[in-house]
Amino acid sequence: MNTTGSDVGAIHALLSRIFLKEADAELMTELARPEIADVLEELEPGFAEYVRGPWDDAKLEEEATEYARLFLLPRGVTPFATAWLEGDEGAIRADLEERIAVLYDALRVRPADFGLGNVPSDHVGMLLALTSVALQVDSSGGLAAKCDELTSWVPHFAQRVAEESTSPLYRAAGRLTTSVLAG
Repeated sequence: MNTTGSDVGAIHALLSRIFLKEADAELMTELARPEIADVLEELEPGFAEYVRGPWDDAKLEEEATEYARLFLLPRGVTPFATAWLEGDEGAIRADLEERIAVLYDALRVRPADFGLGNVPSDHVGMLLALTSVALQVDSSGGLAAKCDELTSWVPHFAQRVAEESTSPLYRAAGRLTTSVLAG
């Protein structure tokens, strides 16, 4: 996938949205835009046809069920860094919280700026949102590099999502995440 530097922040923001909340009609309409659907079609053949609307309550309920199965229920694909990193969970959590807080301060944002308040800071969606902001406001790339250090585990998460999901949406999101983080 070919992306420019200006596209990468937008892609991180989109992926953040996909992993933070269940899909709604607004998200699915956004994903159906040709410039997005065509990219995701390359990664997940059949995606473009799948994402075309209309998105009624039954189709959205299927996506909500898959979201819950993947990210909320036991034996799913946990979206939290502490589950993917080796070592003492308490020490990992403390280190991550400190490093993430420094980035929030440097970027002058808070979780509430993303429309969320109680999502743990080590959630993949929160880290992708933070990276999106860093890519947009820090021309030196130093803050984005610090975000990259916090997301070293995300390719493993994304691969599991792509492998385990029954939904073209989450398979495509997993593949896109892997592609963007590898680039």
